[in-house]
Amino acid sequence: MTILGDNIKQLRELAGMSVRDLADKSSVAQSTISEIETGKNKNPRSDTLGKIAKALNSSVEQLTDMVIEQEYAITDVEEAMKIILNQEKLMLHGEILTDESKLQLANSIKMALRFVEEIQKTKK
Repeated sequence: MTILGDNIKQLRELAGMSVRDLADKSSVAQSTISEIETGKNKNPRSDTLGKIAKALNSSVEQLTDMVIEQEYAITDVEEAMKIILNQEKLMLHGEILTDESKLQLANSIKMALRFVEEIQKTKK
């Protein structure tokens, strides 16, 4: 996938729309939307992007320039850790973490989780 494809898919899903729904609302072929989302079509026409953006109550700039932040309702700390550490461009103080740094962060979080679990056990 591409940033563009990821953003369109995320915005579409956040809006509760299927590819078909977006195609109907934007008057863009369902196959074209699928190709953009999967990265098969990396350079869609600007009028196509305009139609998709309008249907998603967004802008072409938002579709092309940024990574959409999703809202997560996570109640499990371990699940949250997995989501954070699986981010492709995880940053700390504006610097992208290396894989080694991510591993160190994961180990630190796991140690903290064990510590909290022990505290929870003693309070029961």
